Amino acid sequence: MRKLLTAIILTACFYLVPLLGNPGLILDPRILTLIVAALVLLLTQPALSTKEARERRADDRYSVLIIMGVTALVQIISVLEWAYADAGLFSGGKILTTLAATLLLMGILLRLWAIRELGRFFTATVYIAEDQQIITSGPFTIVRHPSYLGAYLAVIGSALLLGSFWGTLLGLVGLFGAYHHRIAAEEKAMLGAFGESYRAYQTRTQRMIPFVW
Repeated sequence: MRKLLTAIILTACFYLVPLLGNPGLILDPRILTLIVAALVLLLTQPALSTKEARERRADDRYSVLIIMGVTALVQIISVLEWAYADAGLFSGGKILTTLAATLLLMGILLRLWAIRELGRFFTATVYIAEDQQIITSGPFTIVRHPSYLGAYLAVIGSALLLGSFWGTLLGLVGLFGAYHHRIAAEEKAMLGAFGESYRAYQTRTQRMIPFVW
C-alpha cells in the first residue's frame, strides 16, 4: 500500500502539479500515456526508505536518490516546456512521436525483463546479499545493467514524447551521469564480493550501452 501511495504521489508531482496552470492538458493522450508508464516503472521499483538510503550509503553513495532526483527533474521540465513554451523546442510530427513511443515502450519492457531475471536480487540501493549471484542470463548477456538502460530509454522517450528539448538534454546528459555514478558504486561492490568471477564477466559485456560503454 505504501508503494502504491508513493507511486501516485510522485506521478502527480511529475505530471499533474506542473499542469495546474493549464489543467485542460491533463487529459491529453501524451500525459495519460506518461502517467501509465510512470506508474508501471514506479510500482516495479522496490520500496525505498530514507533510512535504507542512509544505512547503505557507503556502498550506494546516495546513487538511488541522485537518479530519482534527476528523473523527477526531467519529467517536470519536460511537462513545463511542453505546456507553457509552445509545445517545446522540437517540432512535432509522426517521426518524433513514433521514436519517442518506441523508446518509451522498449525501455519499459527491457527494465521489466531485467527485473524478472534478477528476481529477489533486484534492490533499490546497492546491496550485496549473502547468497548473491552474478546473473548472466537474458539481457545480462549483453550489458551488465540492462535495468538502468531500460529506465534511461524510458525517461528520454518520455521527454521526446512531449517534444521537450531541455528535458531530453537533461535526460541524455544528466541521467547518464547519475547512472555512471551508480554503476561505479555497484561494480565496486560486486568486485569486492566476487573478484575475478565478476571481472571475467566485465571483459565480455558492456556496462549499460551495447557496443559502446
